[in-house]
Amino acid sequence: MLDCLPIVAKELLVDSQAWHTEDIMRKLERDTHEEERAWQRDQVDQEFWDRLLALKERHLEAQEWQVAMVARTVETTEEDH
Repeated sequence: MLDCLPIVAKELLVDSQAWHTEDIMRKLERDTHEEERAWQRDQVDQEFWDRLLALKERHLEAQEWQVAMVARTVETTEEDH
């Protein structure tokens, strides 16, 4: 019986190391997955902000066009009087 103790101890150590390695690998996989999801969210956010900026630029151009049209209308009205 005592002869088996070193073998059992080694088996327990090997099992413990295997479990620890599995835990580390699972954590690494989970962290990698979370990093990928965060990167994807960042990409979606960046696309949103790019589209919003483009929309704001178009809005500004439309406002500038409207100002020009109002100015022409005012000039035409003043010339007619």
